Amino acid sequence: PEVWAFLDHEQRTVLGRRSAGTLKLKEDSRGVRYSIKLPDTQAARDLSAQIRAGNIGGSSFGMHKDHYRLTREGERWVHTIDMLTLYEVSPVFAPVYETGLPNLRSQIDKLQQAEDTRLQQLELLKKELGITI
Repeated sequence: PEVWAFLDHEQRTVLGRRSAGTLKLKEDSRGVRYSIKLPDTQAARDLSAQIRAGNIGGSSFGMHKDHYRLTREGERWVHTIDMLTLYEVSPVFAPVYETGLPNLRSQIDKLQQAEDTRLQQLELLKKELGITI
């Protein structure tokens, strides 16, 4: 499948494309790394200057979850992505996950804790109301 590189997810600012040879992807034990041969455009020159200045230092991505499963392990729900399709990488000004996968795992854990808390509250409410399912 085609993979694009956009600036800050903005599709009007194309930085590279795998099929054009201007975007290279490499998977390793930590995840996917990418490199872009920047075009001779003002947006690319601005990006380069912003990276050198330290204003952009993060990345983000776009993907489709092709196959995932939700399983229960004791009191916890576990979301596992078995297969995904990557379609975009983006250097971004404000990454949601500052350090990539390790921070992503932390965010998933926080979401899991919140879900566990909601499930516990629901169980308590069902007991208080005498509801059995």
